[in-house]
Amino acid sequence: MRSKQRILFTLAIIIFLGIILFQTMELSREQSRLVPIWVSIVTLVLGIGVLASDVSARVAAFFQVSLLGPGFRAEKGYVPRWSERRGFFAISVWFIMLMILFLLFGFYLAIGLCIGVFTKVYGKMSWAKVVLVVGMTLGVTYGLFSVMMGLRMFNGILFGEIM
Repeated sequence: MRSKQRILFTLAIIIFLGIILFQTMELSREQSRLVPIWVSIVTLVLGIGVLASDVSARVAAFFQVSLLGPGFRAEKGYVPRWSERRGFFAISVWFIMLMILFLLFGFYLAIGLCIGVFTKVYGKMSWAKVVLVVGMTLGVTYGLFSVMMGLRMFNGILFGEIM
């Protein structure tokens, strides 16, 4: 079991998000409350997972996942080796690639390309699963932003958005 302060802090965040979710339900326009509802629900679910992992070591072991690998040592003057920094480097490259693709190809195509490449390379999934994951992600994203909220997403420079 983790410290009481950490558990109380997590509980305070969960209660705060619950209040935000409750107050969001009273907004007048359906479109204006959709994003806060989704953000609150997702964050509440993750917060409950954090709380459960703080209370139970068995649950905490289930959530032990890191793309960054082993953490950096806290010793003064310690310089991490390349093998310890490459996870951060890989995540940075993916993020920069996503931003460049957003700018060039627009929101939906960039999301589809990045998720497709990431699941194929990092997840080592079959092409059928990659197509399924990309299709489902784009369907949910398009349905949430364009259909339900009525937002027009950035189309990219190559499709005449800026010029």
